[in-house]
Amino acid sequence: MSVCQEKRGQKMRLACHPGTDVPPHHKFKTRECLQQMSVCQEKRGQKMKSACHPCKNVPPHHKSKTGVSLQKREGSKGVKGDAGQKGEPGKDGLSVSGPPGPPGPPGPMINLQELLLNDTDGFFNFSGSFKPQRPAGPQGPKGDVGLPGVQGPPGLKGERGEPGLVIAADGSSMSAVTIAGPPGPPGPPGPSGHTSSLRTFSTRENMMQHTLRDPEGTMTYVSGTGTLFLKVPQGWKEIQLGNLIYLSNNIIPQDEPRPAYQIRGDTMERMQSVKERLNLVALNQPHSGDMMGLNTADRMCYEQAKAMGLAPNYRAFISSHRQDLVHVVYPGFRETLPVTNLRGDVMFRNWRAIFNGSGGPINTKIPIYSFDGRDVLADPFWPHKSIWHGSTSRGLRVVDRHCETWRADHMSVTGLSSSLTSGQLLGQQIRSCSNQYIVLCIETHKNP
Repeated sequence: MSVCQEKRGQKMRLACHPGTDVPPHHKFKTRECLQQMSVCQEKRGQKMKSACHPCKNVPPHHKSKTGVSLQKREGSKGVKGDAGQKGEPGKDGLSVSGPPGPPGPPGPMINLQELLLNDTDGFFNFSGSFKPQRPAGPQGPKGDVGLPGVQGPPGLKGERGEPGLVIAADGSSMSAVTIAGPPGPPGPPGPSGHTSSLRTFSTRENMMQHTLRDPEGTMTYVSGTGTLFLKVPQGWKEIQLGNLIYLSNNIIPQDEPRPAYQIRGDTMERMQSVKERLNLVALNQPHSGDMMGLNTADRMCYEQAKAMGLAPNYRAFISSHRQDLVHVVYPGFRETLPVTNLRGDVMFRNWRAIFNGSGGPINTKIPIYSFDGRDVLADPFWPHKSIWHGSTSRGLRVVDRHCETWRADHMSVTGLSSSLTSGQLLGQQIRSCSNQYIVLCIETHKNP
């Protein structure tokens, strides 16, 4: 400070004060510190000078600056003081984690193409992928022979070779001849078969009691219910049967065809050849006025004739709103062939004779057969012995007398019919279309 005062002069002495750089609120403490230090040294003596530090009450960051100003006034260096008390142990460095370190260097690059696929296990085989490439060593000695492998599948059949040659005793060669060997031993007997048979029982319970051990395929008939059964692995199954064909004593007799025969004193004529007559046949069941139309009636005649092995040249013997009965038969066969029943008994000399206006008189002693061979005049399956025709006595259509084109069976609707027991084929009886009557079919022509 004295050097500073000499350089700057008396006016600048205040600027060279040793506490100039000390903050203003600490300048008083610094002056007070110097006074206390001198008092402390006088009281304690030379030995305790070190305890009277001039900056004991000065903040640590100002001790250096204070010390500069004190060096000009301190005396000789004091005696070293006693050692202080041992401080408390510090905290464990392991329990406190330090800040994260800097990132490490990048790892080595791996080429994925070097990874090999192990076909045996189906996993990636990493063996050798991370080993350093080294030159291959010398080839080792040949190993021992391994175990024989598994026999492979048989190969394809080869082509047939050329026939061999046989060397005769004289040295000549000739073609070999195949000689059959001796017959082999007989084979074992086959499994015993079961012959299906039909057994009859009175009731189903009786069948179940007596057929526990019957083989599969056995058929049984229960007479009490008229049902048929077939044996299957799980039990019995009922066989669904078709429509019932009624038995009748009025089947066509299988007698020898004769040119003429006697019935109750009357001589009847019979045509032997089926190619020289037109058959008049009844459908196999009676029908009401609802025959589902003329086409359906014609189809029923066609199908039932075909089912019996006859030529399917049959159409319904009825008139309709678009058809006259007299024109059903083809023109070339209306006057040349007689009209007969299915057995060949002559009913009319030709087709025209039915429509002469007399109602088509018939001989009631001559039966009229259905396609399945029953006499409709005697069989009770036809309770009413009348036919539907919807025509005049000359075979022409009658308006509003054909059960609404043969599609109605209501009681209020009417159609023209004829009773066969009265001896007429074209009688003019008006009847309700709800009645079940006979429907006739006529053969319309002959095939060449």
